[in-house]
Amino acid sequence: MITSTVPKMLSSALLEKEFSAIQKFSTWGIEVSLISPDNIFDWVAKIKGLRSSLWNGGVFTLFLQFSPNKAIREPEISFCTIPFHPNVDPANGKVQLDFGLIEKKGLYVLNILLYVQNLLSNPVLENAVNSSAKQMLLYLPHAYKQIATDCVMNSQTIEGKHFNKIEVPTIKSENYLDKSKEKVNNKSYYTSAKISFEKYHLDWSNLATCKVTYKK
Repeated sequence: MITSTVPKMLSSALLEKEFSAIQKFSTWGIEVSLISPDNIFDWVAKIKGLRSSLWNGGVFTLFLQFSPNKAIREPEISFCTIPFHPNVDPANGKVQLDFGLIEKKGLYVLNILLYVQNLLSNPVLENAVNSSAKQMLLYLPHAYKQIATDCVMNSQTIEGKHFNKIEVPTIKSENYLDKSKEKVNNKSYYTSAKISFEKYHLDWSNLATCKVTYKK
């Protein structure tokens, strides 16, 4: 009993300390809250896309789940508003992170969130979890930009609503698919892509929904 209780108590103390510090010392584009005031292990975070980037103006909700047995070292992090991004699993929103690259000094959880914020604009393409987003970024960057813009607009729409149950609507592509094609000057370059832009966008739109609910 003692061996199982002590780590949890240490984890709770560390998380409570970090949570209070992050709220006290506000950082641009980073907000945190608890899903339940009685549970320090499940956080909700909001991050804003970096200025002067494709994700500028976006406000994205993430869920952080900490294990009582791992202190605060490696939380499971997933987007609720799932962006089309090489390092975000389109099926469940989980963020592909290399925790070894994250600064351990200072507020570690804040450093993780800052890393995710930066990752949006600077994806790691090696072994990317979303190969479709990687291929589009490499070979159809204009189309990737269009979808990123849609993600930003979608996040703004969601942020502007008041709800107890998070539910992200699928994106309506409207006419921008055709406009994106017109921007491709080299027709053979477009048709040589392994998977069409329409398929990329359709697959992502069908998956970009939030599967997690919580009560405020």
